Amino acid sequence: MPPKHAYTVEVAVVGLEGSGKTSLVQQLRQHSQGNYIAGGCIDATPTAGQEIDTWVCEGTRVRVKEVGGTFVASWDKHVKDHDVLLFLIDMSNHGQLGSACVELHTLLLNPAIAAKPVLVVLAKLDMPAVFEKEAFATMSQWTALVAGHPELQLHLAETSAFTGERIPAVWDFIMERRVPVSKN
Repeated sequence: MPPKHAYTVEVAVVGLEGSGKTSLVQQLRQHSQGNYIAGGCIDATPTAGQEIDTWVCEGTRVRVKEVGGTFVASWDKHVKDHDVLLFLIDMSNHGQLGSACVELHTLLLNPAIAAKPVLVVLAKLDMPAVFEKEAFATMSQWTALVAGHPELQLHLAETSAFTGERIPAVWDFIMERRVPVSKN
C-alpha cells in the first residue's frame, strides 16, 4: 500500500527551559490545519525529556521531536537524524540569553549539524522588556558566526507562539525543506 503522503520532514526543536518549544510546536500544528491558538489558549506543560508529534498536512508527514531544555548535554544525539533544526531562544529571559547563545555555538560545532538547515527562533516577542534582535546578534556574534562558517545553513526568525505572530514564516521554512518519500 503506498504511503498517504508524498513528502516527509523531520524537525528537531531544542532550546533552554522555558524558551517556548511546546507552544511553538502546538502553534505549528494548528497553523498547518488552518487554525491559530492566539492569546493564551495554549496548554503548555514543560517537556520532561522528549516529545514526538506527527501529523500529515499538504501531502507531507511532519514529525516534530521536541527535546527538553534539561537535556542540553545530549541535544546533539537527539537532533542528528532530522531534516531541520529549530533552536529557540527566549528573548524575554534576560538571565538566559547568554547561556542560550553559548549552547547554540556548542551545538553548531557538531559536524552532524553542519549539513542541516538551522532556524534560530527568537521567541516570546509578545512579552514585556524583550531583548532586541540586535542584542542577540551582538551576544551570539551572529555576523561572525555566519561569515566564519559558510558550511552552516543558519537562518533567523522572530516569533510569538502566544499570539501566533510570524508562525507562518517558521512553517514555510519547514515545508521548504521537506523531502520526497522514497519508493522503497
